[in-house]
Formats: sequence, structure tokens, C-alpha cells
Amino acid sequence: MKKFNEIPLVIHVIYGLWDIGEIPKYFRNNLSLWELQGWQIKVWYRKDIEELIESEYSDFKKIIYSIKRKVQLADLARLMVIYSKGGLYVDIDCKPVNNLFDYIQTINKNHLFFIEALISNEFANKMAIENHIRNGVPEINERLANFCFASSPKNEIIKSILDLAKKRLLTFMDFNKDYDIIFKTGPDCLTTAVSEFDNIQKVHYKEFMFHHETGNWRNNKDYSLNLIHYYLKKIIHLIQKCFSKVDFFE
Repeated sequence: MKKFNEIPLVIHVIYGLWDIGEIPKYFRNNLSLWELQGWQIKVWYRKDIEELIESEYSDFKKIIYSIKRKVQLADLARLMVIYSKGGLYVDIDCKPVNNLFDYIQTINKNHLFFIEALISNEFANKMAIENHIRNGVPEINERLANFCFASSPKNEIIKSILDLAKKRLLTFMDFNKDYDIIFKTGPDCLTTAVSEFDNIQKVHYKEFMFHHETGNWRNNKDYSLNLIHYYLKKIIHLIQKCFSKVDFFE
């Protein structure tokens, strides 16, 4: 098959930023199904992400150290991986239902984004009113997913998402409720950055995959334990001032 873009045929997944043990069988089965389509699979573990940050994203180190909601670490890590290496990022709980491997080779753009949901004007305006972090600005009606997206390496669109995430993290450091996470580093951040570009290649994610979203980060479920980790990290940081590397994900 002739390939019309520069997106590497590699799927990147991230596992073990805080999970302990081997990848569960259900997730391994998902990866096997992607492999059957022809994809090369690259699993990024905590050590791999730490090394990537040290080598290519040192400007994010202080920001990462201050994050209280651990899901935001995963949000940033996936963007860093795709910007650096290129390819397709999918959450490990995404199961293929149609052949994305063949489809992605036919597009003549160096990116592919996936529509997650269509948002009514009523809901978009409601979010603007109910969430102070939006400063009265309604949501964009077509929300793009951040659990799956693809691009060539060093793609300017992915760079713009990273830049906006950094800006929002610095500006709204004390905003940490669930919706704030969506806004700062989640799908709203991705959607807003991508909306600044013309002629975006996109398709609804359900055409190619099933996303078994557990929502286990919501309702501050990722916060209470991470709050303990946050203060432990502050103590560790004081001890390790003389060393160059901090373990961001402990």
C-alpha cells in the first residue's frame, strides 16, 4: 500500500506511571489486536517517560513537579511522546474495531485527530457559566479526544497543544477540580489548540475503536493519594537539591 504521509506506523501507549505490576491481560489483548492490523507497538513505562523529560523537556520539570492531579502527568506525557517520535497515541484501554492501520496510510496530512463528542450550544454555554476557569468562554462544539491522536514527529500542531497546556498549567495552578483538568491538559486543551489550524484531518473515534473509559481519575480519585505523593516529593526535593534528577512519578 502506498503511504501518503509521514506518520510513523507505530502505536504508543503509556503504562506504569503509577500502576504497579504487569499490564493486565485485557490490555495486552487490546495491544495484540492492534498488532494484527500491522502496527508496531511501543509501551512507555515510567522510566522511559522520565528519561524523555530529562533529555527533551527540561523546561517542563518544575511544572510537572507542582502538579497535584496525576492524570495530568499522563496528559503531558502522551503529547511529549508523539511530538518527539511521531505515530499514533492510544490509551491502553482502546480496542480496535476497524482497520485504522490501512486508513491512516491513505490520508494526505501529517496528522489525524478523532472526534470524541458533539457539544450543543446549551451545554457549551453552561460550561462557560459553571466553570470559573473558562472565564465565560463557551466550549467548542466539536470536542476532540486526547485518548487517541496521531502525527508526524515534531509536528507544529502537537507543539501548539503542549504550549497551551504549559500556559494553562502555569496560569491556573490552583484550579484542580475535574473540569479544570479537562480544560488545562485534557481534551479541551487539545481541541482549543487544534482549532487554530485550518484543514484538520479528523474522524469520529468510534469508526475505528472502542474506548473502555473507566473514569477512575474523576471525583478526585487521583487526588487524595497524589496529595500524599505531592508532599513526599517536596521533602524528597529538598533532600535531592544537590542531584540533577528528580523522580517525578513517585
